[in-house]
Amino acid sequence: MIYAGSACLTSLLTRTAVVVLAAGQSQRLGSPKQLVRVQGTTLIARTLSAIAGLAVPHTFVVLSDRCAELESELMPFQVTPLHNPAPGQGMSSSLRLGLSAARVADPGLLAVVFTLCDQPYIHTQLLRGLVRGLAKGHPIAASHYAGVLGVPAAFKRESFDELQTLQGDQGARTILRRQSSQVLAVPFEQGLIDIDCRDDLGACQ
Repeated sequence: MIYAGSACLTSLLTRTAVVVLAAGQSQRLGSPKQLVRVQGTTLIARTLSAIAGLAVPHTFVVLSDRCAELESELMPFQVTPLHNPAPGQGMSSSLRLGLSAARVADPGLLAVVFTLCDQPYIHTQLLRGLVRGLAKGHPIAASHYAGVLGVPAAFKRESFDELQTLQGDQGARTILRRQSSQVLAVPFEQGLIDIDCRDDLGACQ
């Protein structure tokens, strides 16, 4: 199915879900990175604020452990938390869990956007640009930074079955590399900045 124009983008957004992969153990940081504050706002809240501007019907946040403080950060947003019982199996386990939940919530789902919560400069227009790429006929649209394709990334439904076969910690990048000729690259140079350890915070202040 090929979409064109703003009306068709709006139509596609009504059958799109977002999955936030936030089940990382934050071992290098030493505390939940989702709760790290950048310019006064937690990373998870910054990510969810950007997603809220997209106005999709379903957003799923995949977490590892139950954490009252973290779940309280989700409360202002219309999202569904999912708990990954085996985050040690890698990012792909969270991806599969989120995609499965999205397909159950909307059996007619046309697209899914995957994002992390440790990239502090994610914004609504970036996410909208990814979905717009799908609306224009591209099967996949991915952020492009530092010469590579990465997340946030959006996939049409024809990729869903392949996404659910992923294993390990590579996440969707395996598919992005394998199908690079079909991927629309959306510039996001600030995507190179993520919070992995305390030293990374200096780049965000």
